[in-house]
Amino acid sequence: MIQQQTSSQHTHEHIDGHEHVAHMEDYKALVRIACLLTSEPVLDRLLDLIIAESNLLLDADRSSLFLVDAEKEELYTKIALGTTREIRLKLGAGLAGTVALTGEIINLRDAQNDPRHNKQADMASGYHTRNLLTVPMRNLSGKIIGVIQAINKQMGMFTTRDEEVLTAFASIAAAAIENATLRHDIELMLNSFIEVMADTLDMRSPQTAGHSKRVAFYAAEIARELGMTEENIELVRMAGLLHDYGKIGVPEAVLTKPGRLTEDEWVFMRRHVEQSEEMLSKIYFRGGLKRLPMIAGQHHERVDGSGYPTGLREEDIELEARILAVADVYDALTIRRYYRNPMTYTEALTYLQSLVGKEFSVACVEALIKVVERVGPPANPDNDTAQQFGENESATLPPNIARFVQ
Repeated sequence: MIQQQTSSQHTHEHIDGHEHVAHMEDYKALVRIACLLTSEPVLDRLLDLIIAESNLLLDADRSSLFLVDAEKEELYTKIALGTTREIRLKLGAGLAGTVALTGEIINLRDAQNDPRHNKQADMASGYHTRNLLTVPMRNLSGKIIGVIQAINKQMGMFTTRDEEVLTAFASIAAAAIENATLRHDIELMLNSFIEVMADTLDMRSPQTAGHSKRVAFYAAEIARELGMTEENIELVRMAGLLHDYGKIGVPEAVLTKPGRLTEDEWVFMRRHVEQSEEMLSKIYFRGGLKRLPMIAGQHHERVDGSGYPTGLREEDIELEARILAVADVYDALTIRRYYRNPMTYTEALTYLQSLVGKEFSVACVEALIKVVERVGPPANPDNDTAQQFGENESATLPPNIARFVQ
């Protein structure tokens, strides 16, 4: 009797020990996944990562991830292994829709003989679903924001332990998705804010209404030619959009004067550079964007020290500001102004080349020449607001602060 109890006790201890090791392995995997998911700020890449980690964690052949579109009362996904098209379904429809609506966990251990499985989907895709585990994704407040499905366990069927593991994984994934979505919303908000600021200035002077966007375009392309990082390319693009923001304080009679400015009027006009830096400095920028006001405030400095407002020489002028200087003057020369006709692009480039080492950086002018060779001259030099570079221009102009949101 004693021997039987001892043997039974050892058996239970062995089982408990095995379960303990299994739970520890699950815990370690979930900790690793939490660190991995929270470090990916870009939503599309995060969704791909969630699918890959779901397959690995559950030893599944495929996974699908659906997100809730609350406004349309639908689920949607572009993240389903085996398809690249977006799938949409009503809340309450199908397994995913049911889980999104009720919050229950559905584990189909024998999908082909379970009436809840949509066999038509298998017939349409040619994929044979043996088993399927579907769990809700809840955010920190308990709200269901999506559904994740693990499909076809490699060995056997999905167990109760798999249900627990995938539920924990879904919570981690939901928190990461909400963080990435919030980040994306902040990016959109700040991007639109910067564009509105640029448009506000351009509306004061209809004949130069496209100037800021073209300077942003040229400056970003010059930076790209110079091999700058994507972060710095975006920084110089945004500085281009806002480089003349201080002109909002210049009297309209000066800003739109059809002839040459008097010396007193030039005092007003030159002041816009300091006003740009001063006003932009009042905006809370973080990370690399903190340099944006300074860059905007230096775009009229010249490499020989003859510029304004402080007479900096080349080594003391930010590279992004030197880029802006070249982009700013080239655009001003090649588009009609109140007081003169536009130069041809060859005349403008020749003029810039003549001032290399005096006003402009040789590297920046050479990079601009390559940009113009690639995108061509302005197509409508007599119309400031017209499209100048074909379809590529509109795709290049909007700011993208994604690299600066921490």
